[in-house]
Amino acid sequence: MLTEDTISAISTPLGKGGIGIVRISGTLSLQIVKRTFASHNGNENALSVSHKVYSGKIIDPFTKKVIDEVLVTVMKAPNSYTKEDVVEISCHGGMAVLSKVLDLTLKEGARLALPGEFTKRAFINGRIDLTQAEAVIDIINAKTETSLFNTVSQLHGSVANEVKSIRSLLVDVSSKLELSIDFLEEDVPTQSLDEIKKTLIDAKERIESLVDSYKSGRLLREGIKVVIAGRTNAGKSSLFNLLLKKDRSIVTHYHGTTRDFIEEDLLLDGVTYKIFDTAGIRSSNHEIESEGMARSYELIENADINLLIIPASEDLTEEDIFLINAINNKNKECLYVLNKIDLQQQVDSKRISEISGIASEKILKISAKKNIGINYLKNRIKQLITDNQAGLDTGKTVICNVRHKNLLDRALKYVNAAKYACEKKASEEFIAFDISKALNCLNEITGRFYSDEVLDKIFNEFCIGK
Repeated sequence: MLTEDTISAISTPLGKGGIGIVRISGTLSLQIVKRTFASHNGNENALSVSHKVYSGKIIDPFTKKVIDEVLVTVMKAPNSYTKEDVVEISCHGGMAVLSKVLDLTLKEGARLALPGEFTKRAFINGRIDLTQAEAVIDIINAKTETSLFNTVSQLHGSVANEVKSIRSLLVDVSSKLELSIDFLEEDVPTQSLDEIKKTLIDAKERIESLVDSYKSGRLLREGIKVVIAGRTNAGKSSLFNLLLKKDRSIVTHYHGTTRDFIEEDLLLDGVTYKIFDTAGIRSSNHEIESEGMARSYELIENADINLLIIPASEDLTEEDIFLINAINNKNKECLYVLNKIDLQQQVDSKRISEISGIASEKILKISAKKNIGINYLKNRIKQLITDNQAGLDTGKTVICNVRHKNLLDRALKYVNAAKYACEKKASEEFIAFDISKALNCLNEITGRFYSDEVLDKIFNEFCIGK
């Protein structure tokens, strides 16, 4: 990337708004704005002091027409977001004025910024590491307070600091190994293989802790997938609408009304739950309905929690028993929900438990129509998550980025190989080789070295202007 270029972009969401911002970064930033800005008080030294806001007008230097009254904020290098000269022009938030101001900056020598290029420059110029750059997009996309807390923690260096701490352990061992290898004939202090193994075990456990946190981190970042499943006319759509407190799914007494899944977000105690209403399971030769059921099976397979809805007012059917056993046999996390308890009951918890061996605490009774047992159901859903994801809301370092997890998995493989080499009293060169490979993986996480392909993939997810 040519960081000598000066870049410009609209940094606020497109559309109408009270304020819109055009951001410029690079060596020409101040010159560009000076040629288009007139201070309200006629100050010839306007824009000369860093970290100060100046009021005035943006004037088209070609037509001499006033474009807008603005506030201009100057942040001189290196004390700016990109560590370059940065100027932000705060205009009225209409697309016409923002587009015109942006166009003027481009005519005066800037080029349009690429997606994420401001943050990319912050990384390349050493203001932030790669984990912190990735946290920026996660903060923008955060939907809940819990997710926001985790990503802000990453922006402040929680992941980077833990990775650097692990790296420090391995660097210390690696340097002593290299010293021992290079000065084999000399009387230099070395570490025993038992001491090296002890350090590797420490590094291994800390890497494993980060890897184990990924499941919690993924749930924070993507939301917890809750799939409402069951046979046709079991009350799935009624429960879906009740949880969301709006009529999102069509509810009728006809079988097979829902032909495809419907997805909506539900916020419970600062955590996003992605709720899926699925097509009912039954024998059908209808092509569309069959495709809907195939998608239902796929969602059930990939769910974090399944809610299997069984009508308590009807006897168990082959579809009910098939789904109960299928979910139970695959050890999928599930709550078995007896719906329609406001009607005369034909099946109870005891019978389901006898058929499948399901623990009674996994079987709940509700009436979606009468809003009975719904709060208890929500609490049980939350409890399943907090019981199984101890790190979800504890404030400990949690990784939520699949790139980090993959690199940590690779680092763990090399640390385990080095530990095994110690146990087998292998040559120090083999141990040092595996440790160096583990260090490479850790260095990739924080961006101590990187490829352009990786950077492009990361920053292409950003919006233009950030």
